[in-house]
Amino acid sequence: MARPFKRNAQTPETWVRLSSIGAELPADVRVVVVAGEGPSFSAGLDRSMFGTLPAQLAEGDDAFLDLIASYQAGFTWLRDPRFVSIAAVQGHAVGAGFQLALACDLRVAAEDAQFTMAEPSLGLVPDLGGTQVLVDLVGYSSFLYLLGSFFVPLFGVLLADWLLAGRRYDRSSFFAAPRVRVGPLVAWLAGFSLYQWLEPVGPGWWTSLVEHTHAGSIAIGGSLPSFALAFLLTGSIGLLGRKLVLAPG
Repeated sequence: MARPFKRNAQTPETWVRLSSIGAELPADVRVVVVAGEGPSFSAGLDRSMFGTLPAQLAEGDDAFLDLIASYQAGFTWLRDPRFVSIAAVQGHAVGAGFQLALACDLRVAAEDAQFTMAEPSLGLVPDLGGTQVLVDLVGYSSFLYLLGSFFVPLFGVLLADWLLAGRRYDRSSFFAAPRVRVGPLVAWLAGFSLYQWLEPVGPGWWTSLVEHTHAGSIAIGGSLPSFALAFLLTGSIGLLGRKLVLAPG
């Protein structure tokens, strides 16, 4: 990838080109290295893509699923058994960047490498094949706990936000919303952190680090406290924001 000025943010053209490289790969190639120029491997999706989403959804479910399948083809060829694929990761590997690294057989990470599956924090499902590979790599039970640490606080955020919105969303208000809402994001991060503190899951170095922050005698699970914290913080921040807007002067 050669978009260092965008931290190698990915677009549909990136995935089409990756798919073409896989289709045109000579039969005698035995090693494929996926790398990114600049300080980051890939910062994930180019945010300009979000502007095209309404039009794509308007074409219908079947057309949209076919479109996603064509994007996934840029990743799935990297697991072809005829060669070994290696992701050379430095800096950020976020969202689609993380999924591209997961699509490879091996990942060689620099000391500053940071892997983040950002989609759940935005209410999205990683749809470029990364979740299945992650299950294979970390094991099903560990994956469920990891998934829970992402989605349980997210459900708390969404429920509180839905209640604040009058228990209804409409299509226009969804696409008109800001790309990043700091309050819900902070609430989700707090819920995620609490879940991980109570039930740490992930790489060995991470679980060891988290487990050393408490005595290890806490028997309560992570789901309910994480959900409750995210829900209460989202509601509190939302109500406080309304009072500030309505306050005179």
